[in-house]
Amino acid sequence: MALVMTSLLLPLAHAQDEVTYSAPETLIAYQDDNRSLAIVIDNGGLNAIEWQVNFTQIPSGFSVWYPFEMVGSIDGQQSENIVFQIITPDDAPLDVYQLAFQIEIDGVLTFNHSFDLIIQYPSNLAFGVQSGSVLSVAQLDQLPIAVNITNYAEIEDTVTFSMESPEGWDVIWPNGVNRTISPLDLSFIEFTILSPAVINGTPSNDDLAAHRLIATSSLDGERTYWDFSLRLEIYRNFSIDYIGNNLTLDPGGSGRIEVTIRNTGNVAQKFDIGFPSSNQGEAIVTSGSDNGWQYSLYKLYPSEAIGINQSRTFEVAIQSPYSPDGEIFVPLEIRPLGNEAKTQSLSFSGIIILSHEVEMQITDNQCDEILPRSTCEIKLRLTNNGNYMDEFSLSVEHSGNIQTALSKVSFNLDKSVSSDEVILSLTFPENTTAETIATTIITVGHEKAGELQSITIQTTAKGFLLWSLVEAEQNLGADQKLSMKVVLLNQGNYDDGLQVSISSSHLTNFTLIPPSGAVFEDSENIRSFEMFQIPRNTEFNFRAWALVPQDTSTGGNLEINLTLMSISDENQIFYVGFNQSIPAIENDDVEAFYLVDVGSLVQTLRAMIAAWWGFCASLIIALLIVKKAYADRKKRLQPLFELRTESEEPKNTDLSMEQKPAPEVSKEQFTQAFLAQSKPLEPTKQPVSREIISAASTIIDHHGEEDMLNKMNALAQEISSTGPKSLHEANESLDQQTQNTGLTELDL
Repeated sequence: MALVMTSLLLPLAHAQDEVTYSAPETLIAYQDDNRSLAIVIDNGGLNAIEWQVNFTQIPSGFSVWYPFEMVGSIDGQQSENIVFQIITPDDAPLDVYQLAFQIEIDGVLTFNHSFDLIIQYPSNLAFGVQSGSVLSVAQLDQLPIAVNITNYAEIEDTVTFSMESPEGWDVIWPNGVNRTISPLDLSFIEFTILSPAVINGTPSNDDLAAHRLIATSSLDGERTYWDFSLRLEIYRNFSIDYIGNNLTLDPGGSGRIEVTIRNTGNVAQKFDIGFPSSNQGEAIVTSGSDNGWQYSLYKLYPSEAIGINQSRTFEVAIQSPYSPDGEIFVPLEIRPLGNEAKTQSLSFSGIIILSHEVEMQITDNQCDEILPRSTCEIKLRLTNNGNYMDEFSLSVEHSGNIQTALSKVSFNLDKSVSSDEVILSLTFPENTTAETIATTIITVGHEKAGELQSITIQTTAKGFLLWSLVEAEQNLGADQKLSMKVVLLNQGNYDDGLQVSISSSHLTNFTLIPPSGAVFEDSENIRSFEMFQIPRNTEFNFRAWALVPQDTSTGGNLEINLTLMSISDENQIFYVGFNQSIPAIENDDVEAFYLVDVGSLVQTLRAMIAAWWGFCASLIIALLIVKKAYADRKKRLQPLFELRTESEEPKNTDLSMEQKPAPEVSKEQFTQAFLAQSKPLEPTKQPVSREIISAASTIIDHHGEEDMLNKMNALAQEISSTGPKSLHEANESLDQQTQNTGLTELDL
């Protein structure tokens, strides 16, 4: 006999030792039945307890049976499940009976409990069809079903019907879910099954959806079952999950478009895929051509079925003709075999797009730095990186004073073909200033695509020195003053400076006349000066003068030498010489001169020679001092030349400089002309100090002159007072009358 128990237990508290219990409130049984009664005692205390159960109320004819003694013990924090058997008589009337019991804990009555025992007839329902039926239904369809059921119980039963179904399956009860069935009566229950849609192949055709129809009796709650299964009919379908982009192709190029389809039906599926054919009798084909275009299918595998919810990717290949333009549209059909009504059509396109691409490379560049009037070359090469034969053009733009020329400007190149070398020539004009930077931009373009690539090149004008002698003239005045003028032209391409010095072959007064702005010693007779920042293409002029000696007996030539040194390049030294004849003394003066005591004259000559040797030594020392001062000056003036502005136009100053071409000069007029060729600008040396220049000038002008004059004055006084000591042996042959001319004074 089945055991029927309720889950609802009523806990009661026992104050002593924290003991509780639970027991059912209601118990259902049949005639001649055996029902279990469970009592749970829970010892919440720490100490063990003794328990005893005693029934205090049992209906007549009923009995209680316990397999063991109705006493026991429970340790602390433990519980005990006590099960009794309630035995009903076979003739017990259908009614509700009350039973009661008490529980003693440690010999003390602790709990009293009563419950109802309900006696009723048992149900007996049976379906008229056996379980295990399999029915078919289409997706999203309605399947009506009617099933009979018979009440074999001795009394009327009200039956409630319900359905257990898988997710997605629904049921409709057109006449409700309750039926009242008399004993031995047969009744029908109608219901309709709603099938789900096939989504991503589920439910598949192979799946059985298990259903259970349940009939629940109102007599005793017993449930009677009818189990059956439903299978969805075959459903063919597919989806297109991916379509690649249409193709843009090079002339003569090819590409593929991917297409992914998925079997969304509930059975494995084969497909027929291809291009519609223009030929009668051919449904679809896997390749074709049109106006030079070719197309075909790849990775079809038509003999292999695609499983439920499985995918397959195939490719549509298109090849274009070698043409500058064109377009094609290719239709495609996808047919699921067995359900051609699900056929889908697609269209793919290919279009030829020209790519105008070119690469310009410099293969050789000789134009980083060039001299004015010189031409350099830049070699270029073009490569057609486009996808078709194409035409390109070169153009040149420039900023700055530079001239450009291209050997070729138009190019027709097939794809992947490079041109021959193209030469770009660059030239700086003659008057270009040193360090001038010119920017040249070479651009390759296309008639339709416009500018494709540009390359920028910077070229610097190289500096050079070039001085020319424009004029060198001299003029002798009535006062025997020799005036000299020198005009130079800076024909280089950057500003330069000059150091000018003067020397004389004879002991006389001579000096330079520096132009305004020059640097020179503070002296009466100026022997040297420096001029800085002489602009290019500018004339530079200065003057000098010297007194022609008049007291020499032998005459000769007065030589005035000018030394000119570039400040930017100390190795460039140039000389300009002037000559002027010196008149000899008159004959009378010569005869008188010979009357002088020869011995005294010899002594005088010796003194003069000694003085001249002193003069020469002093001159050498002075030149060494000047050279040392020039080197120091060049270092000190370096910042001045670094601040020079190359691009500044030459300006006329109070130096009386004029811009004009240099005239041709004859060899008779000039002893030496000079040219200086280009060299990078170098810093100037430090200027000679005024003290050094003054000392040199003093040595040159005064040392020898004062010594000589002192000697001559002493000799004149001696002759005037005492006469000559003796005649020179050369005068012994002279006429006595001539000797006694009475000359008593020699004006030297």
